[in-house]
Amino acid sequence: MHRCVIYLMNLSQAVIQYSNAHGLMLTQLVIFFFEALFSRSPMLGLARVFGLSI
Repeated sequence: MHRCVIYLMNLSQAVIQYSNAHGLMLTQLVIFFFEALFSRSPMLGLARVFGLSI
C-alpha cells in the first residue's frame, strides 16, 4: 500500500473515534467522503467494509 493510503486510513480512524464521542453525523460524512474518494478505484470495497465496521 502507498503511504498516503495508510495515512488516510489512520486519519480516518482518528476521525471516527472522535465522531463516536461527539455523535454519528461526522462519521456519516467520513463514510461519504471515502466512498467518493475510492469510487473509481479498487479501494471502494475496502471503504465500504470500513464504513460498515463502525
